Amino acid sequence: MTPTQLGTLCSFLASVTWALGVSTYSRLSLKYKPGMINFTRAAVAFPAFCLLALATNASWHVEALPLAYFTLSMFMTYILGDVVFMWSAQRLGVPSALAIASTYPLLATLAVGFTTGVWLTARQALGLLGVVVGVVLVILSAERGEGNVKSKPKSEVAKGIGLALLASVMWATNAFAVSRAGTSTSPFTANAVRMGIALVFCPVFSVLTRQTGAMFLSRADFRLALGVFLLEGIGGTFAFTYGLSHAPLAVGAALSSLAPVLSLPIALYTRQERFSRMKTVGIVLVVTGVVLLVRA
Repeated sequence: MTPTQLGTLCSFLASVTWALGVSTYSRLSLKYKPGMINFTRAAVAFPAFCLLALATNASWHVEALPLAYFTLSMFMTYILGDVVFMWSAQRLGVPSALAIASTYPLLATLAVGFTTGVWLTARQALGLLGVVVGVVLVILSAERGEGNVKSKPKSEVAKGIGLALLASVMWATNAFAVSRAGTSTSPFTANAVRMGIALVFCPVFSVLTRQTGAMFLSRADFRLALGVFLLEGIGGTFAFTYGLSHAPLAVGAALSSLAPVLSLPIALYTRQERFSRMKTVGIVLVVTGVVLLVRA
């Protein structure tokens, strides 16, 4: 398997782990500061990546430019990006907020085009558009419950839309930064550095941005979530970093955004979701888009 093929596979696996982790993090965010949930994720992952770097004799030397990209990456996700998304979800509901924020693969691909002059082929562009539209359809087909925007004041809805768009820009910046820096550094060293940055800045910005909720997870909640922290925080983070660094950005970003689609079969099996035409159309678009991207 070539590095590009392995990167494509890892991008997909990153979606699988995020599909398993997102429900846990959303539940915890009702009790704890979002930034401190990410602090806990980093606290679990940091020693693991340090040990993996030592075990593989990875170089600890990180040049200035990759370090800047890794710092930008963590600010756009763990430190600020995920928090902005949660603020949007509080105003719009998770389905609507995700539908807007999940457009980030398009933005990341545009960033590459403008900075490098390398643009997608017509088939790749059609595939990427199919993936994004399909993910949005799947998300919007979910039951909104308390997130129904019709019951929200217009000013709150407007703020929620603006925050979701900002989250999309931040997530796109993260994907772009990882894709630019990851190839020059061992993925274990890169993630040790990234998690170290999160450990320093997540508590600081949790206080500065006045996030609501408790600072630290209780022992009981930590034990319940530990398996997810290990699987998503270590395995998913490695898969995302390697995937975005070695697969074409359009492919990697699209595949890493499939968590809502991947979580749907689980929800149908457990009867937490009902079958609908919109979901079916969305899944067909996603599968078709992925085929066009990968085969191109």
